Amino acid sequence: MLAALQRILADLGIHEDVTVLSIVFGLIFTRLVTAIALAPFLGGRAVSSRIKVGLAAIISAILYSPLAPKVSPGDLDVVRVLGLLVKEAVIGSTIGILSQIIFHSIQMAGATMDYGRGMSQATFFAPQLETNVSLIGQLQLQASIVMFLVLNGHLLFLRALAASFQTIPVLQFPQFRGGAMLVMEQLARYTGESLLIAVQLSAPVLLALFLVDISFGMLGKVAQGLNVHNESQPVKAMFGLAVFLLSLSYTISRMPGYFSEMVQQIELLVRNIV
Repeated sequence: MLAALQRILADLGIHEDVTVLSIVFGLIFTRLVTAIALAPFLGGRAVSSRIKVGLAAIISAILYSPLAPKVSPGDLDVVRVLGLLVKEAVIGSTIGILSQIIFHSIQMAGATMDYGRGMSQATFFAPQLETNVSLIGQLQLQASIVMFLVLNGHLLFLRALAASFQTIPVLQFPQFRGGAMLVMEQLARYTGESLLIAVQLSAPVLLALFLVDISFGMLGKVAQGLNVHNESQPVKAMFGLAVFLLSLSYTISRMPGYFSEMVQQIELLVRNIV
């Protein structure tokens, strides 16, 4: 079969060894398909796996020529190829997970608002993150994905993903010149920042709900027979929603900065791995 493919390539004017072509293409494809499959703005479970695999295959074909190294088939033994496949899958998965963190933070902010409003019982399934999210969390998540696509963030993500092949070639193992702990620290720091982002986006609503709790607490001291908890819940639900709608411009204005930080973190991760 390989001999037949070799003859077909020769007839097409492509003088490449089929074995090398298959291995290099497979390595490029592995990194791309794992990153694309985990990127929430590329659809998640809402998009067919065939479409994501096809997109990864097309991009792999585009990147093959500039990335293909000059190597003989004898240099690619089975153990080395398997190790390289695992390496590519880990790198692609890490990049894909990094791209999820900001969107998890945005929906976490909405979930925090709904929890403070007492409306966390109602949830929707978000196929992009493959988890259930609250009402405001779903709204913020879908709005953030739309804004990310409008700002061409997906193109920046794919460009950073393609640039990672220049920094970490497919036939080389990571060197971790700065130490593996540097990469772990970066991942831990950026993951920890997700909580800070969630607090920043939900701060206006949380502060408003805190003032409502204080007001009803003072009212409960004056009117001893008033059931403060039951009476405050409808007020908190409606007032929290009103403050959320009023603070939408604040939320939207901060999102481009978060998206830019995400792309920068991916590029920094790739540099730290080398």
